[in-house]
Amino acid sequence: MENTSEVLRDLQSWYAAQCDGDWEHQHGIKINTLDNPGWSVRIDLNQTILRNKPFDPVSEGIPGGGEEDEAATWWSCRVVEQEFQGHCDPGSLTQILRVFLDWAKSGPRWWLTTPADIEDEEERLRAAWASLTEGAGPEPCAEEGCTEPRVTYGVLCRAHHWQMLHGGRPYPFLNEER
Repeated sequence: MENTSEVLRDLQSWYAAQCDGDWEHQHGIKINTLDNPGWSVRIDLNQTILRNKPFDPVSEGIPGGGEEDEAATWWSCRVVEQEFQGHCDPGSLTQILRVFLDWAKSGPRWWLTTPADIEDEEERLRAAWASLTEGAGPEPCAEEGCTEPRVTYGVLCRAHHWQMLHGGRPYPFLNEER
C-alpha cells in the first residue's frame, strides 16, 4: 500500500522548490475531480527542469471499468506541451502522483536540480539547453534573418542565445534535439 503522507510530502517539496516569486503566479499544480468519477491532475512544467525531460505515457485499466465493474482501477499519465497530465479512478490519485514523482526523482537532487548542479558534462549541457525556454511570445529572435521564437526573458532564440553565452559555439547536440 502506497504511503499517502510520503507522496504528499514529496509533491509539496517539489512544488515549494519551484516557487521563486514568479513561477507560482503563472504555473502550478491543479487537482480536480472527473464526472466518470475520478481525478484529474495537471502539473505545469514550464520553467522547471522537467519541461523538456522525456516521458513515455503509461496507463493501466480502462476508464470507467465497464458496465459490469464500475469500481475498476484505472489510471493514465502523459506529458503534453510541458504539462504532466494524470487521470484516474477515485482510488488511484496517489498512484498518478507517484508516477509523476518517480519521473521527477529520476535525476540528481530531483526537486532542486539546476544545470550547474550536474557533474556529467553532456548531461549538464543538455540541461542548460533545456532551460532555455522557447516560445515566450510572438516576437521572433532579434538575430537578423532568424524567425525562430525568442527565449523567455530574452531577445534571441534558443540557438542564438546559446551561442551568445558560449563564445559563438553552437549547441553540440542540436541535430539530435530536432
